[in-house]
Amino acid sequence: MDGLTDGDLAALCELLGRLGWAEAFLGRYADAERRANRGLRIARNSGQVYVLPLLLLCKAHVRIQVCRLRSARDLADEAEDIARGIGSSELWQLLETPDCLVGLAELTRPPSPDAVGTVSWSANLTPRAREIAGLVAEGLTNQAIASRPYLSHRTVETHVTRVLRKAGVATRTALAALMARPVQPAGEPTYPNP
Repeated sequence: MDGLTDGDLAALCELLGRLGWAEAFLGRYADAERRANRGLRIARNSGQVYVLPLLLLCKAHVRIQVCRLRSARDLADEAEDIARGIGSSELWQLLETPDCLVGLAELTRPPSPDAVGTVSWSANLTPRAREIAGLVAEGLTNQAIASRPYLSHRTVETHVTRVLRKAGVATRTALAALMARPVQPAGEPTYPNP
């Protein structure tokens, strides 16, 4: 494939993504990222938006494997935005699963300095949004939350999106982890348990 031009590979863009994933699983991270980058360039230039999440997640997976978690999270966020934007329910469900690589990146990220000792992210939530955040933290899906009286699936989706944004996390798993953290009074140092 390296000998082919981008024009020749335009019809095989999805194949580049699958090849990138295969190389990532074989531990050939440089090759995997190179394939994903080329696939991203071709997909963007040829308008193959539906392939972008696959390629972005491949690249994010590689970044996690080489401990570049911040960039992995950014790539996964972009994949999530595109999957949602094009209405890809399959990819959206993948991104919502607890085992998703985005959740891993979020859970391994140290808390930001302004998040320790405060609940500032939740202070701006409406009572309904706090209720939905709690239900998300319990593991309920949007559909399960929407089955409650007076809530539509779209309303739940909107609340969940806003809660994730205000909490500064990209996944439901990360939100659950954030909500499970005990609140430390501001200014008091935290020490590991002996």
